[in-house]
Amino acid sequence: MTDLTLMSPSEAEAKIARLFAGNGQCCVSVREDRVFGKDKWLALGVVSLGATDRNATELTPSVRNGAFEWLLPTVPDMRRALFSLLDVDEAQQADAARGLTRALDSIASVGVRAGLLHPAFDPAALEEMPFRGSTTVVADTSGVLQGALDFVVRHLHPATRIKIPTIVHMELVNAAHRFFNLRRSDSRRSSKRRAAELLEHLKSQGGQRTLLRLELQADAEIERTYLLGDPLRSAFQPERDSDLSDLNLSVSVAAYVDRLILEAARHHQAQSGPNHSVRLLTSDQGLARMALAEGVAPLYFSAVR
Repeated sequence: MTDLTLMSPSEAEAKIARLFAGNGQCCVSVREDRVFGKDKWLALGVVSLGATDRNATELTPSVRNGAFEWLLPTVPDMRRALFSLLDVDEAQQADAARGLTRALDSIASVGVRAGLLHPAFDPAALEEMPFRGSTTVVADTSGVLQGALDFVVRHLHPATRIKIPTIVHMELVNAAHRFFNLRRSDSRRSSKRRAAELLEHLKSQGGQRTLLRLELQADAEIERTYLLGDPLRSAFQPERDSDLSDLNLSVSVAAYVDRLILEAARHHQAQSGPNHSVRLLTSDQGLARMALAEGVAPLYFSAVR
């Protein structure tokens, strides 16, 4: 296996250009050694820099400026490739289609997090970019997983502050626990179970790496709200204390996590000056409408599908 080395963008440009030297094209493939099997890859298309018969030195400016085209396979071709990699027979394809569609959406989000394409923002919000004056963006889980937070870091930070509610980090940690439980399970690895493992891998590891990159690239802040008490604990485990049984704390509340994320934004808004703008980064229409009703401006985007 090739040794991995962390490089700065200026160091990586020449090495990336060498990949395209000659025919000007590079195939993009991904692998999951346990889910797909050993030495099996999923092809994600061909990236082209346009011209051929050019050496690495001539291609370096194109790499630096992002002058590329990405020829993607069709969705039916991707679905058939996943069926083959997961050993899904024809009788099971109808049941597995929904889970694989979610996995394909998560794979598409990897390209957004890597900066190969941009999320589709609300036109009114896009018109205001880059935000003038003092602005804080509070990200929800969809913003972390689907690449919008990476866009904010690349193009709006450091003029725009970034806050990550603690509950977002907790959701990613829970997803990581589900992934490792599936990974370490000794039960029979059916195609449905491997599809679930692939989805949890994409969500948990991709989200955690996004937050780790923030530690290296930006001064993101973990927002700890005053609501992290007994109600939050009871949202994830039963409350058996007889003194609290009448409060129904164990009853699940719809959109409770969304409520906590919105409260983090409102709490920061209450502690900021009148000229400080707080935007809630989300692709969840329900959360965006809730934010509008509570006086918090959403920074809405559509997830890539």
